[in-house]
Amino acid sequence: LGLPIMQLEYVLVQSLVYDKSSGEGILLPGIHEHMLYWQDAENKGFVKCSRCNEKVGELAGGFLILGCKQCTPNRWGYGGFSLCTNCYRKNALKTGASGDASGGGILRGDKGPKNMAPLTVTQYIRRLSGQISSTTLVIVLSCVCCSRFLDAYIPKALGDIISALTHQSQEDFNQKIMEYLLLVLANAVTSAAMGVAIGTLSTRLYANMSIRLYESLMSQDIAFYDNAMTGQMTSRLTNDMRQALSPVAIIMNTFVANIVMLVAGFSICLHASWRLTILAFTVLTPVVHISAHFSAWAAKLMASQYTFLADAQGCATQALTNIRTVRMFGARRMEEEKFEGHTRKSMELGLKSAWGQGGTSFLSTLVQLGASFVIVFYGGNLALHHEFDVGTIITFSYLWNRLSSAFTSLNENINQPVKAVSAGQRVFELL
Repeated sequence: LGLPIMQLEYVLVQSLVYDKSSGEGILLPGIHEHMLYWQDAENKGFVKCSRCNEKVGELAGGFLILGCKQCTPNRWGYGGFSLCTNCYRKNALKTGASGDASGGGILRGDKGPKNMAPLTVTQYIRRLSGQISSTTLVIVLSCVCCSRFLDAYIPKALGDIISALTHQSQEDFNQKIMEYLLLVLANAVTSAAMGVAIGTLSTRLYANMSIRLYESLMSQDIAFYDNAMTGQMTSRLTNDMRQALSPVAIIMNTFVANIVMLVAGFSICLHASWRLTILAFTVLTPVVHISAHFSAWAAKLMASQYTFLADAQGCATQALTNIRTVRMFGARRMEEEKFEGHTRKSMELGLKSAWGQGGTSFLSTLVQLGASFVIVFYGGNLALHHEFDVGTIITFSYLWNRLSSAFTSLNENINQPVKAVSAGQRVFELL
């Protein structure tokens, strides 16, 4: 029990530190459903306001922004929610002049605004599941579970083949090789069925919900059309609908599939040797921790690098557009220095990112190969004392790579449904 208690303690202490050091939050119901916190975005790379799409800076009222800590960007820096100072001031003025009605969204009837209670993640998943027929959901879940279980069991069958070879048993070897062939064929069929089922589910869900949403938009009271802009309504049909349904494939491909892989793989490993299983799983958390911190650091560097490249491009565009003025006042050298300065800053950040990626790759590879070394070393000693089959070491080695990938993927996409709740709020308030 020491291992899960240690992981739980790390998560709870980290959450407590973040909560105590985040400052006082601001809730703006008409703009975002989560608490927003003031942050300084200066020298933090490219940051864009999620409401007006303006780059955070002088034109957006300064570098202070309101950021959501639940809707965090992904490993490539995309996603999240940020509100610039200008948009916050505009919302504050509207709220002061007309009360909470201005922040209540675009839903309005002939008797006044209609306020919808904020969606939680559980309510969002429940309402999204309600749009899918139970038969379709059972078929998709069955395909995912069967495919991932077979994918986790194949290394076990491969280990049994190696064990049969070491025991010099021809009959056992023939039986295990036939079982392995059937498992490979079944895994290929279920993997194809899983891809088809998830693709069909996403397509049907998007089409059915789009039709229902359009029917709802066409049947609102006239006061709704007087209050809402055409761009807002079409955005509900396109951007919000796409973002609200984006977690469907992620939930199936990442959450359900990886959870089944972890449960099945952990059960197989635990059945073979509980001591070797606990020893191998202690390495998973450092790998995920290193990858997560490097992804956050690299995303900021990449955003800053693109910002300097965009500034260099802007300087070049302005200079070439007004080349006569530049040459008339002898400012050619000054424009060249400005362009060179932005380009070299981008190059410095790129080099720093390359060195950081090399260091992270070194640590991750060292930890992963160290786990493989521990598996082979400890399992080999058990096999030498006739407490372990040689084939089981092969099973552990194959399963370790798959379980490590599943655990990392699950950790990276754990916040995807939380990010989609905002768009789901805007879609489901009309359904």
